[in-house]
Formats: sequence, C-alpha cells, structure tokens
Amino acid sequence: MDLMFAGVNWAPYIEGAKIAGPVIVVAGTGLAYGRRLVDRILNREFDQWMISYTSIERLPDGRYALILDNLGSPRRFDDEVRGRDERKAMTHAAKRCTWDLQGRFILGNDSEETEGIFHVTRNALTHYWQDGVRAKMAGKEPSAYTYFFAITGADAAVGVKKKYRIIMMTARDMKLLLELGDESFVLQDETHAVRLETCRLMARAWHENGAVENWWEQTNQYASGYIDCGGRKQPLVGWLRAYELA
Repeated sequence: MDLMFAGVNWAPYIEGAKIAGPVIVVAGTGLAYGRRLVDRILNREFDQWMISYTSIERLPDGRYALILDNLGSPRRFDDEVRGRDERKAMTHAAKRCTWDLQGRFILGNDSEETEGIFHVTRNALTHYWQDGVRAKMAGKEPSAYTYFFAITGADAAVGVKKKYRIIMMTARDMKLLLELGDESFVLQDETHAVRLETCRLMARAWHENGAVENWWEQTNQYASGYIDCGGRKQPLVGWLRAYELA
C-alpha cells in the first residue's frame, strides 16, 4: 500500500521503522545488561548504602582500638537518597573511586556538584535522628551533637564489593587520630587499617582547612574539611547536627 504525503511514499519508511524499533529496544536492553555485568565484575554496582560510625576506644593496656558500628546498614541506595539527578551524579563519581587513599572519596566533577552530593547525603542521614528532631519541634530539649562525615566508594579491603560507605566521626575522635600514631592502635581486623588511613585523611582535611582556632577545645564546630584535587578545592568532610532523646 502506498502512503503518499508531500509527494513522498512513506510506506517503506514505516515498514523499516517497524523493524528498527524492536531492534533498538533490544540493543538498549542488551547494553544496559552489559553495563550491569561489567559493574558486577568490577565490584562497582553501588546499589548498597552503608552508614558506618567510626570511633576510638581506649583499651586496658593503654592502646586504642578502632570501633566500626554500622547504623542499621546496609540499605538500598535508591531508597536512601532522593533525586534521580543526584543519584546519577553520585554513581558516576563512585565508579571513579580507587583504593588509593585520596581516590577513596566520592567527589563530583566540580565543587558545586560535590556540594550537591553532600546536601543529599546529609538529608539522608537525618533519617536516623528524626525522633530527636520531632522532640525538639515539640518543645522538648533533646541532646544536640555535631557529627562529621565523608562519603567513600572504596573504603574497604582491596577487591571487596564496593558500596557507598558514609563514615561518621566526632571531633573528639578526629582529634585523637591526629595525636596518635599507628603504633598506638590494635586493629581487631586487619581490614581496619584501610579505615584508619581514611579517617586520618578526614581528620587532617577538617583540621587544616575547616576547623576554627582552638578547635581541640570545642567538640561541636560547624566546619567542613577540603582536599586539594589538582589545584582545586573539593569538600571532603561535611557536618550534621543531630538531636537525640535522653
């Protein structure tokens, strides 16, 4: 059947579109599957979201241990972080992460994008202290704390499955990290050596670029730490104000 319009017989084009349409859909599906397969092989699926509170505890022999507590983690990344564009930016940044010390952190293509990543991460973290926020809004007086956090994509032993690991610390523990050498620590797990390195860089970034004068005397400072990435500053440490019920 001839389909004439403006002097052109469109029938062959329509028939071609009927064939090309399904081919394009199948090709797109295959490409998406291929990407997921590559991500799985390279341990970079990044579908899990883990909040890891890291603290330092003094042992009876005078040495110290690094304590890692996961706050109800892991969860699904898509459930924790709102905003499709933000999740897409975080995933692209996470896939660039390496196990090199400075390469472990999730950073955007520029400071503005990184600030956006910190913004949606902070919003996701507030979920853990929602009861305290509600109490404060109701006129009660919950305890207030400031936690500091960094967003990592390869903070684990080399070769393990990569996750979004949000490392949270207090100013008190970052202070100890700056004062104590590696010989002061007893690692309960040899993989904790990776976390120790990561947390030290967090502490240095916060102290050198963000903290106020006499920072060691004030445990609740609204200061962010930055890292130098090829001559440009990128946020490395963010802060979160949390309210906890007694």
